Amino acid sequence: SAHAGNLAYLIDATGEVTQLGQGAAWCISRAQFEPVNDRLVINRCDKSLAILDGTRVTELPTGGYAASRIAVSPDGRYIAGGVSDRTVRLWDTASGQVIDILRGHSDFAYDVAFSPNGRDLASASYDKTIRIWDLSTKHHRVLRGHTASGEHVAWRGADQLVTGSLDGTIRLWDVPSLELPSAADIRTRLNAATTAQIDLDRPATEDRSARGT
Repeated sequence: SAHAGNLAYLIDATGEVTQLGQGAAWCISRAQFEPVNDRLVINRCDKSLAILDGTRVTELPTGGYAASRIAVSPDGRYIAGGVSDRTVRLWDTASGQVIDILRGHSDFAYDVAFSPNGRDLASASYDKTIRIWDLSTKHHRVLRGHTASGEHVAWRGADQLVTGSLDGTIRLWDVPSLELPSAADIRTRLNAATTAQIDLDRPATEDRSARGT
């Protein structure tokens, strides 16, 4: 695609040029074809986001905030993207409706990626963290290690993530479980982290300093 001012054009592989539209809605700052159904996702100059499928335009509400790179689910039903209000949003591609708003990042989530089964979403943020979201439970895990903004995230199969950062590194992460630990799991981890033991049948040692002795 190409644009000149408020005119937008589509140029196909043969060089044929088709005018998509004109006016403020066709001032495009960035455009990309999503890989599942080959629809054109456009980021407008006014920060709005939309899908162009043939001649049909579906608006994706961003709340007036700029959107980052987008990702489409493996079945093509959903599009996800980071928004400059520090959220990650999930849209229905058919209706444009916001399905969910994921909160947790403390800065712009610049890149997002769906897992191969479409159940989880990974996001890389300017807050230097990578987050993995379970889209059904909204549970998420935070991966820390980058010392500068996260710029890229991609899945390597179902169990690993690859991320790139402005710190000049590319990192490979094992995807942690998103299941919350049980009380027994927490107790086991605490016991493994300390050698101290508490006798439940004995009272705490009296604080003699309070009596001045």
